[in-house]
Amino acid sequence: MRFALLINFLLLSIWAYPQSLKEELEAIDSFEEAQRFQATYNGYVERHTFRTVDQLSSEQQLILEHSNKGVFSIEHYTYCVYEASTYLASNVRYIYFDGSQFSKSTVDSLRGVIQDQYQQTPSEENFIALVNSYSMDGNPNGGLLSWYEPRIMQKEFAAAVLNQQAGDIFQVDIPEMGWYYVVLKLDDDKEITSTSYLKVRTEQDD
Repeated sequence: MRFALLINFLLLSIWAYPQSLKEELEAIDSFEEAQRFQATYNGYVERHTFRTVDQLSSEQQLILEHSNKGVFSIEHYTYCVYEASTYLASNVRYIYFDGSQFSKSTVDSLRGVIQDQYQQTPSEENFIALVNSYSMDGNPNGGLLSWYEPRIMQKEFAAAVLNQQAGDIFQVDIPEMGWYYVVLKLDDDKEITSTSYLKVRTEQDD
């Protein structure tokens, strides 16, 4: 009798486990909750974000087909798409000046020199060379901000970029922070989708 009860208990546990995991994943709808699940889950779990502007893997293409928030399984893994958003993205390079180290007049003079030098050879390669010569923030990617979401940027910077066209070079001032920029807009803005998901291993390989 005890053996039969034990077997029933084990069978119920095996059946209930994936259901409880599914329910737990379905309750996740924010970065913070996904981060908490990853930290506390007793098993293999990954957390990823990709954008439609990126080169997608075959797995990410499958996930994009399930872009509505939800939980689904593919082979040995259960996926939870906890955040999917579409936004107007911008693609720029910038040169930054620190207003605590230079006066505004010095910054303006340097920015004038930069724009003149750029106009002599108006190319992205020339702007990258100017970034390497002048920018003060150490961005390792030639001042690149690749298809960023405007809401994550300082609002004055984001608004200035949105008002420009591809190929424009322009200045942005955020005087209360002491931040001053020369910006090159690389492309016209476009809508992209960002998808964030958890990948949980639920079965073992044979």
